[in-house]
Amino acid sequence: MARQNNIGSGLLCCIALILCINIRVSGSEDQEYICDRIFSLIYNQQYDEAGAELAKVRYVIDEVHYQILLMDLSWWKALSEEGDDDFRQLENVLNLYSNNLSDRREADKLQALICFSYSLRLAALRKRNFEMVLLIFKIENTIHRLNTDKLTPEQFDFFRVFSALFNIFKAELHVNKDRLRSESILVLHRFHGSSNIELRVISSYFLAKVYADIMATPREAIGLYEELCMLYPDNQIFAYNLNQCRMTAEKR
Repeated sequence: MARQNNIGSGLLCCIALILCINIRVSGSEDQEYICDRIFSLIYNQQYDEAGAELAKVRYVIDEVHYQILLMDLSWWKALSEEGDDDFRQLENVLNLYSNNLSDRREADKLQALICFSYSLRLAALRKRNFEMVLLIFKIENTIHRLNTDKLTPEQFDFFRVFSALFNIFKAELHVNKDRLRSESILVLHRFHGSSNIELRVISSYFLAKVYADIMATPREAIGLYEELCMLYPDNQIFAYNLNQCRMTAEKR
C-alpha cells in the first residue's frame, strides 16, 4: 500500500515531460512524433523500451527535449521500482538539470518551475522538510518573476496548470487552503477537457487525486481514473488507484 501511494504521488512531477510540448521546434513533426512515442511508453510503464528509444534519439532531438524526457523516465522508474540505485539516478538527473538551468527567457523560467517541481515532490517523498521549504520559495520566486505576457498561448496554458498543481500542494500549508484549492480545481477542470493529451492527462490525474485523497470523495475520482486507464491500459498505478476508489466508494 505504501509503495502504491508513493507511486501515485509521483505523477505530480511528471509535469516536466509536459514542457516537451511547450518548447517544440516549430514545424518539427519528427521531433513531435518521437516525444509523443516516448511519452506513451513511459505512461504505459514500459521503461526499458522508453530508455532504449531515448538513447537512440539522443542526438536527434534537441538537448532540452532529451533532458526533460530523461527526467520523466528516471522519476517514474524510481517510484515504480523503489530501488536505491534508481533513486540515486533520479537525484543525479535532477541535480544535473538544475545546475544547468538558465533564466534568460520566460521559457527558461518555465523549465525551472518544472524542474523544481520534481525536486519538491522528491523531497516530500523523502521527508526532507528543510529542502522542501527551500524549494517552495524557489518555485514561488520563479512564478513571481515569470512574465506570462511573453509566453506563447500554449506555454501559458501549461503555466496555469503547473501553478495550479503547486497551489494544491501549498494549500495544505496555507491559512486559506479551501479558497486556494478551489481555485486550482477550477483550473484543472478547464484543462481536463483539453484536446492536448498531456494537458488532459495531468489535469485528469490530479483532479482524481484531489477528490480521492484530499477531499475524500472517491466517487468523483472514479470516472477520471477510468479515462486514464483507457488511455494507458498498461499503467498499473492508474489501475490500482481506480480499484482503491471503487472499494472505498462501496463502503460509504
